[in-house]
Amino acid sequence: MAWTAQAAAYRSDDRAVMAAGTARLDYEEPQTTPEGNTIWLQTSKVPMRDRHDNVIGLLGTYQDITDRKTAVEELQRLRNYLSNIINSMPSVLVGVDREGRVTQWNAQAERITGLSFKTARAQPLESAFPQLAGELERIRRAIRDRQILRDPKIPRKQKGEIRYEDVTIFPLVANGVEGAVIRVDDVTERVRMEEMMIQSEKMLSVGGLAAGMAHEINNPLAGILQNSAVLENRLLGDLPANLKAAEAAGVTMSAIRTYMQLRGLPDMLANIRGSGNRAAEIVKNMLSFARKTEHVISSHHLGDLLDQTLDLARTDYDMKRHYDFKQVRIQKEYDPAAGPVACEASKLQQVFLNILKNGAEAMAEVADERHPPAFTLRVIDDDPWVRVEIENSGPGMDETIRRRIFEPFFTTKPVGEGTGLGLSVSYFIITENHGGTMDVRTSPGKGSCFVIQLPKTGKPS
Repeated sequence: MAWTAQAAAYRSDDRAVMAAGTARLDYEEPQTTPEGNTIWLQTSKVPMRDRHDNVIGLLGTYQDITDRKTAVEELQRLRNYLSNIINSMPSVLVGVDREGRVTQWNAQAERITGLSFKTARAQPLESAFPQLAGELERIRRAIRDRQILRDPKIPRKQKGEIRYEDVTIFPLVANGVEGAVIRVDDVTERVRMEEMMIQSEKMLSVGGLAAGMAHEINNPLAGILQNSAVLENRLLGDLPANLKAAEAAGVTMSAIRTYMQLRGLPDMLANIRGSGNRAAEIVKNMLSFARKTEHVISSHHLGDLLDQTLDLARTDYDMKRHYDFKQVRIQKEYDPAAGPVACEASKLQQVFLNILKNGAEAMAEVADERHPPAFTLRVIDDDPWVRVEIENSGPGMDETIRRRIFEPFFTTKPVGEGTGLGLSVSYFIITENHGGTMDVRTSPGKGSCFVIQLPKTGKPS
């Protein structure tokens, strides 16, 4: 509608246009109807002039745009709502066009890359998000074939740690524009949990085999050890029966001992005894998987158990043969808030000692003046758990070894120096006997950190 403003009283904005003598075009303003409702008008106002160019009035046009304004505001609210949903997701979401240029970029993508959407927009994907550069061919295939493509558990190295990601590519066709949406989920914790579940299943299967194997081995092994001890006594001991038998045979015990020394028989007997005892220890470890015994459970501070285990390590004869544990630097970080844990103290000390021995042996292989061997021991309150971390400055492990480190009979030591049962028994003690978890964080050249979590109230019944 249009009219001459002289027919009505001028409003302040009308007077402003007339005073300035300048038109004001296509602006929006709210108006209140006689019923008290607010409507929106799109308005243009032009000053009217006489033949002498004097402003004598005002010509205005008004268009009711309330419906359009409401629709635009609703659309904006919907966009904001969808944007909030996308940005609240823990996944990385990246949209690309057919040429692989970025068209969408959520908050998680900004956090991971450090680039805002404004900066990343229209950039090639390989420039904006380099770790997805290897997905370009699969993105093109997903768009071409209209097919969702998934690439699970992709390992990536981040800050010296191996992490895992699921990458899913969704083809996108909207208004004739082709592209794709890439979703990246960090599944590191899920992968580690799956590994622990698989490890637990392995332990259970070994537990079923161990009892039968151990009992089959025990009987002949006991015979070997007993007969080797009898043989040693009858050949080397000053028993009356030995002297009598030697005299009856026309020889002396001294001559027999001389012959045995010349032929190295005492060393052979010692080797038989040592190998037999070693085999007996293996059988004992195997039985620990299957044996269901009554455990003495009481409350202990894990920091105290670690300190007691350190004292054992410093006096352990077997450890002293390879290195002096007293030369290893020990740093303790015990959380005072970490309360006592219901546990079997001797079993946990066995676990701690095994980890310390393995770590000390590993550090002894690479220790030098610039990198002296060192342990960092942590006890952390993680209610309802208490977490123990035993970190060493050794050579670390690659991903292949890390995945197998708790497997029964797996060892990286030379033949004859390790049974591969120490860490698997430790794993069994923590998970099966105490209802806890055991894991290791490691990478080559970065040392290893064994992480044990135990419930404060003990294993659930």
